Amino acid sequence: MSKTSILIARLLTLFFLVLPFISLNTDSYRQLWFRIWAGSAVLVACIPGLTCSHGISGLKRSWAFVFLAFFLAFLVLRLGVLSCLSGKSDFYFTGAKFGLWKYFILACFFLVGFVFWRSKRSVTAFLCVPVACSLFLALNCAPNLLSKGTLFYAYKIGGESVFLFPSLYKIHPWLNQYLLGVYAQANYIGDLMAFGFFPAAGLAFYYLRSYYDQKKQQFFGERVDRDRMARDFSTFFLFGVAALVTLTCILFALSRGTILALFAGLLFFLAGYLIKFLKKRHWVLAVAFLFLACIFVAWAGNIRKVCDELMSLQNENAQTGSLSVNAEGARRAVQIYFSHPVWGAGTDAYMALSQKYASFDAGLNRGLVNYVANNHYLQTLAQEGLGALFYGLFLAGYFLDLVKGLIRVKSRFQFMTALSLGAAVLMVLAHAVINYLMDGFTFPLLVVIFMGVSLGILQKDFRHARAA
Repeated sequence: MSKTSILIARLLTLFFLVLPFISLNTDSYRQLWFRIWAGSAVLVACIPGLTCSHGISGLKRSWAFVFLAFFLAFLVLRLGVLSCLSGKSDFYFTGAKFGLWKYFILACFFLVGFVFWRSKRSVTAFLCVPVACSLFLALNCAPNLLSKGTLFYAYKIGGESVFLFPSLYKIHPWLNQYLLGVYAQANYIGDLMAFGFFPAAGLAFYYLRSYYDQKKQQFFGERVDRDRMARDFSTFFLFGVAALVTLTCILFALSRGTILALFAGLLFFLAGYLIKFLKKRHWVLAVAFLFLACIFVAWAGNIRKVCDELMSLQNENAQTGSLSVNAEGARRAVQIYFSHPVWGAGTDAYMALSQKYASFDAGLNRGLVNYVANNHYLQTLAQEGLGALFYGLFLAGYFLDLVKGLIRVKSRFQFMTALSLGAAVLMVLAHAVINYLMDGFTFPLLVVIFMGVSLGILQKDFRHARAA
């Protein structure tokens, strides 16, 4: 029974992993309820496996799990207090109830990722899913980006140009209602493809190093498995190509925030690799990777556009530029927090309260700033109150657990895969300082799954043999 439930839990988790790549951050009423019921199915399927799994014992040593438990306890306490003080029909109680549901679902997926991916075979299969999905998105947008400079096709649905291949929307109306998204933003697409770029780069590094070791043994006259050498090199080539293609599309989506956050994640990835393997050949490998990536990106498109997009930061309009709008959203979020310093205004309450704290500048009182603060951490502070402290400690605890595990682990496979997942998480969390993607449900779901799996990979009971 446990093996069956583990298999079902893994398949349903992979299904949720694929959803954001085709829904394109569309949280329509039907799609949201579809995810609620599908998420409930995942949790029910996981219960037998969790009761039989030894992997759950590793949670006792995880600071991330400890602070996540404190955060959930705070949300339960807030719900109880507000139900007594304001009644179950009150606006703040509704926000507290939604927050508990949202973060409980996310915590469960973090737990599923931590427990159910403890073997080399299962982790490789897991990583192949975001790599394939990111490559799918890259192949969707590459033709339009490189030829027309746009993300969209001419085909329209409801007056909006579609992002995915037009033929996909003609398969069945049910797909359009529950699964497929239409509109795609450069920030969303860039961050989403990073979930595939970093695992592809990590696996490419791992298989190239494995091939190099066997080649070295062959050079010194030792017996090697030629079939394995061929497989390792072909696998390196496939993942390397996938990484370069997705990297090119991330850059040429021309999102300044995504590009800057990508550099932060890439710096973490390369620094971790070089610090762990302080040998000359590893430095050569990292430099060669960067050099080839730069050559490929320069060949694939007009790199000047990327540079011009980054340099345009200094030309922002002082009144209506994105930096000024972000500052306005941050100011409103801080004022909302000071009005609700203990329990917060309630999850997703920023939209309802933001215009009450608007400035007198008419140029800033329109657009996204009325709906999101464009700073995930300040919006969380405004909505969750003191609970944001535990949320921040949860994120800090995750990186503490990750770094400790990366230092301790001896296996190159465990190190490279966990490092690549951590780099993807870091990129999205860094971008969340100036972006709203982490304030929905789609992106946090991907992030917590990646967080859970990366910490699970670093556990001592990780199996390098065939998965059970």
